[in-house]
Amino acid sequence: MNRLITFGCSLAYGHGLSDCFKQQNNEPGDVASELAFPALIAKRLRLDNFNLSRPGASNKEIWNKAINFAYDTTDTVIVHWSYPDRNIIYNDNGTETELAPWQDNDASRLFYKHFHSDIEANNDFYLRLDQLNHFYKMFGIKVRFFVPRRSYYGVQPKWCLGHIMHYSIEEMSHSTNDFALDDIHPGEKTHYNYTNELLTILK
Repeated sequence: MNRLITFGCSLAYGHGLSDCFKQQNNEPGDVASELAFPALIAKRLRLDNFNLSRPGASNKEIWNKAINFAYDTTDTVIVHWSYPDRNIIYNDNGTETELAPWQDNDASRLFYKHFHSDIEANNDFYLRLDQLNHFYKMFGIKVRFFVPRRSYYGVQPKWCLGHIMHYSIEEMSHSTNDFALDDIHPGEKTHYNYTNELLTILK
């Protein structure tokens, strides 16, 4: 059977949905939700669902997973980018250091105080988008790119040829006031409606 491969953060993982929420500590489930849009799309298109999203993932992490994945030419790929202010360090000893505004660690505090800027984050994102777009075209793999909201990013440079679809699961969730059990992430109805919208461009 052909596969749907999805890369993303908590929005694609389905954090907060009823089968993906540890209510005692507001943490996501151990596996991606079957109620999230990747699983719903895969079921409707009769594809094997490989949801490689991770809550808290940065665009750098998403790119790293996507560029190193072992694809088949029959795969359909969704790259649901994250928020531009996140980052990650791949250390020489094989460990990873997650950098995020909510992380209470020395690395994050130093990074956001001395090294992070919106311009740098935008340039980094568009470089990764352009390179990944070229990668998929080179191997003839069907891909669609999404972001939480376009307003989180600066104007796309002319040299970046990756096309970001206009669909936004975050905007849809806020416009209908539909939230998951954590009252932050998109709710079940939003994932269902988002699935229907995405199917119009994936069939």
